[in-house]
Amino acid sequence: RARNLLLWLCGLVLLISIMVGGFVLRRVMKQSRELEHKALFDDLTGLPNRALFFDRFRQAALTYEDEPKPFSIVLVDLDRFKEINDLHGHHIGDLLLKHVAQNISATMRRSDTVARLGGDEFALLLPGVTSGNAEVIVKKLHATLCKRVSLDGIVLDVVASMGVASYPEHEMEVNRLLLKADIAM
Repeated sequence: RARNLLLWLCGLVLLISIMVGGFVLRRVMKQSRELEHKALFDDLTGLPNRALFFDRFRQAALTYEDEPKPFSIVLVDLDRFKEINDLHGHHIGDLLLKHVAQNISATMRRSDTVARLGGDEFALLLPGVTSGNAEVIVKKLHATLCKRVSLDGIVLDVVASMGVASYPEHEMEVNRLLLKADIAM
């Protein structure tokens, strides 16, 4: 009887250990996913952040070596954003950033990367898009973004500056390509 009781207790301890281990493992995996998401995505807009954008940007340049397909980058900066924050508060500024992020994302293709680089600056990576096609996309995006919008009862005129640079047409070195898009903006 003692032996049966001991086997039963060992089995119970083993079962409890497996259950606790499974719970801890699930919890650790969930925290790991959350940390990875925080490291790669912007908390406010949910868009990829600067780190993820630059990773995809470098990957696009590396991919070009194997499969020569051009790509373009677009930088978008909201004009008078500091003024909006100062005049209406950061809550309205945050709502504007979310609004702009949603509009940019809705305008772009699934294969494009739309990222928030920080502050009021956004970046787009457009795989397979030449400079001529990028100009058409930027005009469409400009028309979509630059409108009057009402956020929490505050009416704002959204104005954005945009700059485009295309790989390999304008530059083949990644940092200089970004600089050219910034200068174009």
